[in-house]
Amino acid sequence: MNNIISAIGAIIDEATEMKNAYFFTPPVNAGGRRYYEKQHSHNQVEWTEGGHTYTAEYIVSCSCANVYAYGKYTKDGNKTTLTAIKNSYKRLTAWERRTLWRNGMQYRKLPMMVGIGAITIMMKQSRCWRNMDMAWSQWLKKTS
Repeated sequence: MNNIISAIGAIIDEATEMKNAYFFTPPVNAGGRRYYEKQHSHNQVEWTEGGHTYTAEYIVSCSCANVYAYGKYTKDGNKTTLTAIKNSYKRLTAWERRTLWRNGMQYRKLPMMVGIGAITIMMKQSRCWRNMDMAWSQWLKKTS
């Protein structure tokens, strides 16, 4: 599961970085362009989250004059946007953080995620699982 989450994160990062790719200058020679395409493209990743099946793929191609970059994103076989993929990624990482906490890892070792700061503070103040579960459910109610 960690490999899938990291692959989704890499696709999201690449899409954010390459959103103005049309204005990038491609490498001069053909070998450099193929290497650039290979380095910045990501193979299709498929995962299931919340009863929905998602796929994400990011493709970069270079011509002599331009760099073309686009993503193929689906939810249950229908086209969707990068926003839906980002939301699924946030839910997956939030669930992973909760699972790691339950398995005994300390909160300091968990990766920070935007919007989780409040729950981290509440978990930091409480040392028992019951309080952590209450804090988690309160945070979910606030964000829903």
